Amino acid sequence: MKLKKQFEKFHNDIKIDRDQEAATLTEKRKILQSELEDKLPGILDKHDIKVTKSDLHIFDQGSYKLNTTIVVTPYDRDVAIIIPLDKDIHSVC
Repeated sequence: MKLKKQFEKFHNDIKIDRDQEAATLTEKRKILQSELEDKLPGILDKHDIKVTKSDLHIFDQGSYKLNTTIVVTPYDRDVAIIIPLDKDIHSVC
């Protein structure tokens, strides 16, 4: 039982406090999402790819999504984006 208690203490020492740190991470995600929604359609338009803000699907992944983020500076928050593209029109070949 001693090992389990040691692990729980270690885990509690390194994990982020979702009530305190999450506010900072949420604000940073809002900034990132706003930047992507405002600028990415224009950047893609220069490459003849037409998308709108509503076409973009932005979501969390990684340690934040799994609630395993640890205390580290800067915090690591993985944000992914799905852009709908027609593979027949926008092929890489």
